[in-house]
Amino acid sequence: MTRLTRHEKSQLILETHTLLQSRIVRALQQVSKPLGGKHALADVPCGQMQAIIALCRIEPCGLSDLAEALAVSRSSASLMVNRLVERGLVVRRPDPSDRRRITLQVASDVRASLDATRDGLQQWLGDAIRPLGSGFLDDWVAVMTRLRPALEAWG
Repeated sequence: MTRLTRHEKSQLILETHTLLQSRIVRALQQVSKPLGGKHALADVPCGQMQAIIALCRIEPCGLSDLAEALAVSRSSASLMVNRLVERGLVVRRPDPSDRRRITLQVASDVRASLDATRDGLQQWLGDAIRPLGSGFLDDWVAVMTRLRPALEAWG
């Protein structure tokens, strides 16, 4: 393999992250199809699904927190949240410690749907990386284990 420049390595990481994220969202939508019901996640657009996943990690939170987690402007996050609230996927609630502040949370039945699809998603990921060999997963976990605290510290 040709040696990559630092810029090419960064570009590869970012492009691979984007591809992996979109595949995970698509897989999540596919494994949630059988659940059906009011909040079938299969019909949620990719960007909105990413917002739901991000919100699951940081809820309850304010709009600015979600915008930061999604790396979008506050106005873009606001538009997305409005659509999610209209669909009943996200709930706005007054902050109990500051009634002027509104917090966002994933609707409880949406969270239940996500929890129910977790096994299917893990199966999908296992199937996707199986051709790369068993050592690949160990290497990937080692990299992610080192990368996560560095990213969290970096902000």
